[in-house]
Amino acid sequence: MSRSKTRSPGRRKRILMVAPSLSGSAYMIPYIYAKILMKKYDVKIIGAAFGKKMFIEDKRMDVENLEPHIRKPVQVGMINTVPINLARLMRNDFDIIHCFKLLPHTIPVCSIAKSILRKPLVLTIDDFDKASPENPVKRGILEMSEKFYRSADAVTVPSEGLRKIYGGTVIYPPIDIDAQMPKKSSAEKLRKRLGLQGKIVVTYIGTLYKTKGIDVLIEAVKRTGRDDIRLVLFEFGKETETYKKMSGPETIWVKKRTGEKSLDYTMMSDIYAIPTRDTRYTRVQTPAKIFEAMSMGRAIVASDISEIPKILDYGRAGVLTKPGDVESLKDAILRLAGDRKTRLKLGARAKRIYKERCHYRKQGEKLLKVYRDLERKIGRGKR
Repeated sequence: MSRSKTRSPGRRKRILMVAPSLSGSAYMIPYIYAKILMKKYDVKIIGAAFGKKMFIEDKRMDVENLEPHIRKPVQVGMINTVPINLARLMRNDFDIIHCFKLLPHTIPVCSIAKSILRKPLVLTIDDFDKASPENPVKRGILEMSEKFYRSADAVTVPSEGLRKIYGGTVIYPPIDIDAQMPKKSSAEKLRKRLGLQGKIVVTYIGTLYKTKGIDVLIEAVKRTGRDDIRLVLFEFGKETETYKKMSGPETIWVKKRTGEKSLDYTMMSDIYAIPTRDTRYTRVQTPAKIFEAMSMGRAIVASDISEIPKILDYGRAGVLTKPGDVESLKDAILRLAGDRKTRLKLGARAKRIYKERCHYRKQGEKLLKVYRDLERKIGRGKR
């Protein structure tokens, strides 16, 4: 066994975070968790960028890039980080391990290190990963990795659905939207540049995955039959060309320009759409983008699935629609498009609920409490 390094009394405890990737969106949650925990702890993030640019460049963050020799395809690169991550953990220069996702190069490695080093393990599960891949081999690998979640001393999840599966504390993505809040003037300039003055603008901001229901959204806007309603979508994701072919003049396709913020597009919208499909994966997912729209007081139309109804106060802070149902979504868009007063009322309620229940500071407090409770648990165990 590796000899535990002693920690002098009064020194801040050290957290070693094991991130799935430093270059993809999977780095977002480790990054924002680290920012919150840095108030009370010394935090280091380890992971691999797989030869790509860091997803978020922040010189204040202590990040260690553990690049494997084989980086592509990324799945092979991830498997190659298993011995690298384990060797790094065995240096034993930390007090708490914080693991992200139930992937083969994260949770099994962290679980082994915990067993050898006798260090507490915090696990953050931000998605139902094993329900995502269609390939049975990939799904089987993820199911094997998932079994290690039981070794965690504390678990955080973003939805009640995931809590029912894995236990733990529900913490919504604590993204500091306040620091990035766009000005209304920027949104107006964007609207003018896109020729959308006098239009009812519907937006969805994000990667165009199949589970997001983008085909349903395009068809719903088409069926409104109103020339003054426009849908704005980013050309982002491998399904983009498929969706472009099915869309018509009702859809404005954009590529984000240098210096532009995606939040400007959210602020520009009259109606923000979250048309999530009903799948095993999405039933326990919490879409982070919903909090951006709420914080800006946008009128939201969203699928009645997973955590969404609770977040939108069961329809009092947004319009809920049947997942995958074009007519349900079309009717909701028409209702909001024709009633500015309702849009403003729903947006104001959503903004108030965001501040009262979902604000990043409140979610950050939950995370810090998870660590306080863990430290108390460790302290009792030493008596």
